[in-house]
Amino acid sequence: MKKLQFIVLAIIATTFFISCQDSKHISNADDLGKYAFDILKKFENSSKEDYVNSLLTLEEFKSFAKKNGDSMQQVVKESIEKLDKKTYESGLLRQYTLLKDKAKELNISWNAIEYGDFTYEERTDDGMTGIRGQLTFTHNGTQYEVSTSALLTDNVYVPVIINQLNEKN
Repeated sequence: MKKLQFIVLAIIATTFFISCQDSKHISNADDLGKYAFDILKKFENSSKEDYVNSLLTLEEFKSFAKKNGDSMQQVVKESIEKLDKKTYESGLLRQYTLLKDKAKELNISWNAIEYGDFTYEERTDDGMTGIRGQLTFTHNGTQYEVSTSALLTDNVYVPVIINQLNEKN
């Protein structure tokens, strides 16, 4: 009986782990804004690790480069292959810190923001297709915007970054 319970528990844990991993894979470009908004809405209670794990990982990026290397410029492919985890994640963490600092400067309480709009354009550069967009939200009657982008891989979009928090004019 214990063996059966262990197997059932393992299946449930595996299913939960896989569904958590797939949650950052977005099938429709329009949904990137909502995904980024959800990250920001929880930002006050999120750790740096939560932020990094909600975006494209270095392993996913390297896997993408390996699969799509024929359509990429050699120098781009080599740059991706040479990236190390510390360098890659330090770039993401720099953006995390900039967002936190700018929000503090603007007195934004992330859990009190309200969704506004999301506009984007699809782009292809160096053999990589993705989207770059602007997410707008309001806080205490003031509109703000952040930039966000996602890479198209295996017919789904994987968020790459959220950055450049500014008050919208």
